[in-house]
Amino acid sequence: MDVFSVSQDEKDQIRELYNINEEQINENIELIRNWLKKQPHLPQSITDDFIEKVLLRNKFRVERTKQKIDNYYKLRGENRELMKDFQNIVPSKETFIFLPMPKLTPDLERINIMKLTNSDPNRFNIYDTVKCNLAMEELALRYDYAVGDRFVVDYADLSLQHLSKLNPVVLTKDITLFEEAYSCRILSVEFINLPSFVSKILTLFKIVMRPKIYARLRIHDNLESLHKVIPKEYLPSEYGGTFSNVQDLLKKWDEVAVNHHDFFLQNYENISQEHLRIGKTEENEAFGVDGTFKHALLPMPKLTPNLERINVMKLTNPDPDQYNIFNVVKANLAIGELTLQYDYAVGDRFIVDFADFSLKHLTKVNLVILAKDVTLFEEAYSCRICGVELINLPSFVSKILGIFKIIVKPKIYERLRIHDNLESLHKVIPKEYLPSEYGGTFKKWDEVAANHHDFFLQNYENVSQESLRIGKTEENEAFGVDGTFKQLAID
Repeated sequence: MDVFSVSQDEKDQIRELYNINEEQINENIELIRNWLKKQPHLPQSITDDFIEKVLLRNKFRVERTKQKIDNYYKLRGENRELMKDFQNIVPSKETFIFLPMPKLTPDLERINIMKLTNSDPNRFNIYDTVKCNLAMEELALRYDYAVGDRFVVDYADLSLQHLSKLNPVVLTKDITLFEEAYSCRILSVEFINLPSFVSKILTLFKIVMRPKIYARLRIHDNLESLHKVIPKEYLPSEYGGTFSNVQDLLKKWDEVAVNHHDFFLQNYENISQEHLRIGKTEENEAFGVDGTFKHALLPMPKLTPNLERINVMKLTNPDPDQYNIFNVVKANLAIGELTLQYDYAVGDRFIVDFADFSLKHLTKVNLVILAKDVTLFEEAYSCRICGVELINLPSFVSKILGIFKIIVKPKIYERLRIHDNLESLHKVIPKEYLPSEYGGTFKKWDEVAANHHDFFLQNYENVSQESLRIGKTEENEAFGVDGTFKQLAID
């Protein structure tokens, strides 16, 4: 394919780099085929070429490749809203484009340009942008043969109005799908033409990227700096390169997209059939885990004089290796389920105690899951958040506040208060309505949870039958329309 030009010599060099030959590749493919036969939830029509491409993107490690093939079908199935309508994408008409360069660099890497092609922020739509990115990566997975990808992200014409539409939940999904579903090896991200609000952009990327990838970000003040990393002959003419200009290159991709119209339609249905899966799935950082939970949210047994319910949230085990955000959220929601059934209060006030909370804990605080947690509390369980009282904050308080500012609505963020000591906390909440650690008394919830074992099992099946719904659902701020995600505010 012209848009992914790879010579036989380049392919041979890549195989030599990984110290593997044709015979060994075929042996690996056969091993994976034998594994596939034991996976009833996965399609059995996977081609040898597809398996080899996934092997390549995982350095020809067989076990890693098995996991990534599983991820490809599972994660695409879990994120249908981002996979829909690939067949309608016209790359040259997108407002923010993802454009692979047609030739590999001397280091056998693929260069990709990402930039605005229309400066009007009213035309910018993060979902359309992500869909275009993923559609292009879908084709790269099938046709490219490179050791990895470098991304040049050009922020020319990006305004604060554009930035307000950069939904961190969707961006996190996009990056995770690139790495975990499409096995994209992100070698570096080169920023150019950054605006004056560069710090806001970097903060956003620090939240949505893994630390390993964030460390590969580089800022370039000019083209000369960029050319030290990427030779200009492997860039479009706008960047001093010898390739055609961006629009001409995009027109070639328009033709590719048209030629793959039927493929995109058919591949949309090519997903994991999870009801046929044998055993449990492994944990995925952005999309969840099968598992149990330990309690992290403790409602106080009595209402305050203002008829509010006080809830304490804190670590019960300081070991960050034992901390699992999915288990924490499940515990929160289980207790939220019981308060909806039994409580009668005007609203809830939360004490969030950060004692023993470390930076290692913070790296496990998944933005996507937290945003879902907060939205489920408010929109599914109708929780009225009267206030959030923060105590025992660590030195990296600014990072914590940055996360809160993204995942909660501005109205709720204004209700956050920081307390330096218990005396400050007692001015808001009388100490007799607090646990003993905070000057009061409390009741343990372990027995309550055990007594509701059967309720939780039965209530799990109590959900809306969306196939019977008449008309469309209303838009929801965090989950979007009909199950998609919508933007969260960034300041």
